Amino acid sequence: MKYFLPLCFLLLSVSSFSQDKSAAITKVRIDVKSDSIVLMHNGMEKYPPVKITDVYPSWVYIARRNGYVNEGFTFKELASKGVKEYMIDLKKIQPLPADYRSKMIEVYKVSDRTGRAIKIEANDPYFLTALSDKMVSFGYKNVTNTDLFDTKQKDTQLKIVGEITQFSQSTFGPAFQISIIVNWSVYDVAQEKVVLQYSGAGYSNTESPFKKELGLALKNALTGLLSSVEFQELAKVGE
Repeated sequence: MKYFLPLCFLLLSVSSFSQDKSAAITKVRIDVKSDSIVLMHNGMEKYPPVKITDVYPSWVYIARRNGYVNEGFTFKELASKGVKEYMIDLKKIQPLPADYRSKMIEVYKVSDRTGRAIKIEANDPYFLTALSDKMVSFGYKNVTNTDLFDTKQKDTQLKIVGEITQFSQSTFGPAFQISIIVNWSVYDVAQEKVVLQYSGAGYSNTESPFKKELGLALKNALTGLLSSVEFQELAKVGE
């Protein structure tokens, strides 16, 4: 009898483990709310609905549509949420109003958590300049691109830091195709704290060398942050 309870506990544990294992998600069905949305995976277009599997759990999938903000995800991310079906509905890119007045913003650094985005350094001027140019073209002010005659404000008010959290690439001939997910953190200099975090997805396939392709993917991933209502309100100069 003294062995009965431990034996029951062992059998229950094995049974529970078997149930958990059998319940593990191995496929996720991806569908879209608009036929114009295309899924990009390692340079290849996949037209939904498609099923992604656990064979390559960290491969990045990018949902794209002209004039809309990308969405990026991995099988591992969706499976960890217990998702077996996932519907995508992208948001339109929201440009700044014509009378928008921006605070002074600096793209401070970019880093890579994955260790797979080779040739990227935290303070590489190539990537910081590319991101700064993207921000200015969107309509925001940047400390490194300030008009020399604008003496009203030259001090940084917001700093943007990017961290690549997911990365995948493929190579066709001499060119690269890059898909990334970037966590953007916005730091308020006056408050001395991070006031906004945003996950953006980027994709690039212009038949270019790796470094240029990665720079374009980073710029693409920044669009979502620049277009978000939260950032636009945060970066707006108060009346």
